[in-house]
Amino acid sequence: MPSANVDLKDDKEWAVRLFAHPFADPALCPAAGWASGIAGTYTDQVGTATAAAAVVPNAGAGDFFRYRAGSSPTLADGERTRLAPQFYYYVGSLGLLR
Repeated sequence: MPSANVDLKDDKEWAVRLFAHPFADPALCPAAGWASGIAGTYTDQVGTATAAAAVVPNAGAGDFFRYRAGSSPTLADGERTRLAPQFYYYVGSLGLLR
């Protein structure tokens, strides 16, 4: 069954992820299990009544959620920037992930 999903946004969302694992050899450096990175997204959108009527479907049953409609609908308005740092450290089979 084909999906009726369409992109009603007036702009695209850009994403970037930078990740570093600088110390690869545990024999040379005790920090060999360490790695870190950062991810970010950016968009600048202006909502419309057509986009506010969009529904996010659930393949199983019914709608996952629906935006508020009516006389005061939920509309995207302006820039949105997200930053997400990440980190991990492994020593043998024991690890810490953030």
